[in-house]
Amino acid sequence: TSWSFEQWLRLCRRVVVDVVVVLRLLMLFLWLLLLFVAVTNILLTKSPFIALGAVMIDSVMTLTLHVVLQNPCLLYCNRFHTWIRSDFFFNERMAIEIPLLRFQ
Repeated sequence: TSWSFEQWLRLCRRVVVDVVVVLRLLMLFLWLLLLFVAVTNILLTKSPFIALGAVMIDSVMTLTLHVVLQNPCLLYCNRFHTWIRSDFFFNERMAIEIPLLRFQ
């Protein structure tokens, strides 16, 4: 049997949310890794200039994590709301309910 439009829409919502969650986990991992690299470079070389590149990349990753991947249109979802909308990852003032991307 062929799928109805609503079934396709539900599948698309699940895929979008799962992809966003995976991207957020990946970005968090990279952010922590770059922070670790920056700190160890400073501690081992005693020179902050060598770690400057890692710190700059870490800053870009932080901005990406908090701005690009925190688009409320993509992240409002009941299935992962505890993790996604926690204070560290999500600003409650940005939580806009989008019916098309919300799981019932």
